[in-house]
Amino acid sequence: MFGFILDLYCPEFRVNFEIDGKVHRLKKARDEKRDAILRENGIIVIRYSARSILRDPDMVAFQIKTTLEKLQKNRDTSSDCSTTGHGLHNETRHG
Repeated sequence: MFGFILDLYCPEFRVNFEIDGKVHRLKKARDEKRDAILRENGIIVIRYSARSILRDPDMVAFQIKTTLEKLQKNRDTSSDCSTTGHGLHNETRHG
């Protein structure tokens, strides 16, 4: 999308979940620029460290499920469904 490979993109809610391994520490500026482009195009970006996924995959799965449920609820209760966050921060970092 927009010339990028997204880790886990949900087009229904325009949300992208990114998994950041060690290599992302070296590419922080590139990731920030990429995330800005995605956000400008209405994509919510939520990042998880690979470490947090390995340490507690059930918690990460729960957070992803909860995020999607919030987005669904916001879409169901709003006639004007904004694509710039749906009541969530447009970028969230976990772990």
